[in-house]
Amino acid sequence: MTDRRTHDDPVVAPREPEGAGGAFLDVSERSHAEYRDERLDYAVQVSGIGFWYCDLPFDELTWDHRVKEHFWLPPDARVTLETFYDRIHPDDREPTRHAIETSIRERAAYDIDYRTVHPSTGEVKWVRALGGADYAPDGTPKRFDGVTVDVTARKLEQQVLAETLERERDQARLLQQVARVALTIHAASSLDEVLRVVTREIRTILGARRARTRLVLAREDGTTSEATFEATPWLRHLDRFHDGFRAHVRSNNRPLRVGLAEVLAEPGGQSLDAVEQLEFAGGWVCAPLIARNGRNAGWVELSGKHEGDFSETDQVVLEQLAHVASVAIENVRLYDELRAQDRRKDEFLATLAHELRNPLAPVRTGLSILRHTAGAQAHAMVDMMARQVGHMVRMVDDLLDVSRITRGTVELRPEHVDFRVVLESALETSRPLIEASGQELAVCLPKDPLPLWGDPTRLSQVLGNLLHNAVKYTPRSGQVAVVATREDTSLIVEVRDTGTGIPPDMLRTVFDMFTQIGSPFERAPSGLGIGLTLARRLVELHGGSIEASSAGTGQGSTFTVRLPLSPGAAAGRDTRVNSVSEHATQPLRVLVVDDNTDAAESLALLLELSGHATKVAHDGVEALALVDTFLPQLVFLDIGLPDLTGYEVAQRLRTRYPSEVLMLVAVTGWGSAEDRRRAHAAGFDRHVTKPMDAAEVRGIVQQAAELRRA
Repeated sequence: MTDRRTHDDPVVAPREPEGAGGAFLDVSERSHAEYRDERLDYAVQVSGIGFWYCDLPFDELTWDHRVKEHFWLPPDARVTLETFYDRIHPDDREPTRHAIETSIRERAAYDIDYRTVHPSTGEVKWVRALGGADYAPDGTPKRFDGVTVDVTARKLEQQVLAETLERERDQARLLQQVARVALTIHAASSLDEVLRVVTREIRTILGARRARTRLVLAREDGTTSEATFEATPWLRHLDRFHDGFRAHVRSNNRPLRVGLAEVLAEPGGQSLDAVEQLEFAGGWVCAPLIARNGRNAGWVELSGKHEGDFSETDQVVLEQLAHVASVAIENVRLYDELRAQDRRKDEFLATLAHELRNPLAPVRTGLSILRHTAGAQAHAMVDMMARQVGHMVRMVDDLLDVSRITRGTVELRPEHVDFRVVLESALETSRPLIEASGQELAVCLPKDPLPLWGDPTRLSQVLGNLLHNAVKYTPRSGQVAVVATREDTSLIVEVRDTGTGIPPDMLRTVFDMFTQIGSPFERAPSGLGIGLTLARRLVELHGGSIEASSAGTGQGSTFTVRLPLSPGAAAGRDTRVNSVSEHATQPLRVLVVDDNTDAAESLALLLELSGHATKVAHDGVEALALVDTFLPQLVFLDIGLPDLTGYEVAQRLRTRYPSEVLMLVAVTGWGSAEDRRRAHAAGFDRHVTKPMDAAEVRGIVQQAAELRRA
């Protein structure tokens, strides 16, 4: 720091040493001080520090040449307080004044950064000032001294760093927005929703909410369709310039950003008037939509951004979002195609089942008739044919059930039921096959009730499939067993067999669709390989589980079903159709309506053998005419008639005959839940799917007879 002593200050001469023979001057201390001052001056010069002094109250300021340099002043300039504030940036004057006053008043350090401005060029320096006040014994401030240093380089570095950090924060925010928009686009479930989200979110994320957006989809045949277009007359006028730019985007599959200068450079661009040029401010940016095969699938464009021009970042973001939109659009299209294919498949399966059930109906009915008329030798052949027809019916039903479960349209009709009722129903359908195969069946059940809350028909279907599978893979004289036990709140049902077993490598896939293990027994029907898949899906719908185990090839297999027991008591209702003898029911007048002549005639013959009076009609008009003359008590009515549908016939009959006089039964190859709902709404009392067996027919007749007695 500079020595503030004046030239008039006395200098005390050093004392001479006593007893010396001459006079000596000790200059070692002075030489050391001079050396120290030289080093200090050099350090100050290198550091760029300037010193300022001021006696209070403020009057004339004493600055060295470095401070004057910081304030854009020549070395010989006279400095006043007005000069000081005049050279400080206007925005920094009041904060600096406040800092000085606070430092003096509160005896605090003075430390502030401010900008000084060149009066002619406006050039700016950043200066840091540090100092403080000195006070008299009575506390009166008498001096305010300090230093200044040029910190412009540091401030610029900080500014660059701050701008860099802000850009990084902006980029991070932008990436988060792009990620959010990408997820929103991918979550769209339809093409319209994708296009709506894209056009809305792109404008939002680019800060161009008032810009015009256009999204165009290109078809493979070369034509295009505009998904959205917000236009004004002048924008359509400027389309003649955009077309060339769009062609460039489509041919190169690369984004493009165009400003007013590029438009004016185009032929005819100079003819744009001032209004059109003003409207084009903000420019135009476009990105391609690219399909998976690399072809151009259209483009998305924005024009007339009002919040500044489209930037390079806007172009990059638009390109990324266009890519996301391309994937989403193609995914939606593929998903729509898959849904359409799945719908066509389901329609095909339903139609196939209908067409298969129609010819099976007269075959099954004919076999029932043969049982009444055939001799003892023919009974074995009739039983064999009946089993094969039953197997065909089972395959059709399983195929449709798997399709329904896959679509999630299967409907359970749960109720309280005891497991014994479910098992007995399953054994009714499986016992003839077991007996025909010469196998031994064992059933082991606990004495306690086994209440379930489930759909008896579906649970019986599960057990029937497992029993059918066991019989299929078990040789003659083999054993099939059903063992049920309670385990806490669960029912454990094991279907065991002594058959061919399951190879270890197939235990994990045995429940997969169409998986089959070849049976060595020719008598075993091959099936479709979907029975176990259906069993697993139905068990899971009931909140249970199913698994397979086997010691290996030739060691038999065990299928274990676990179902939750119902906390309530089982109703114990027997869901089986009562087997009523053909002579136990009083004779009825029965009308059979079916355009399939074989099905109608065979069912009528079966009813006549049971002592009932019958009439046959093959279309709706004929059926309505016969009802008025024949006055039937029971009508078996096909749905798919050539003139009127079965629903229409039923509705007309219900307007004339109440349900207690006439029982209507819909007989059809269509068996979905919607088909049953429509039948009930049309006035049918029952809905049955073809082919009916003799027991089901007898049960319906018995119900009609009881209805009349009631």
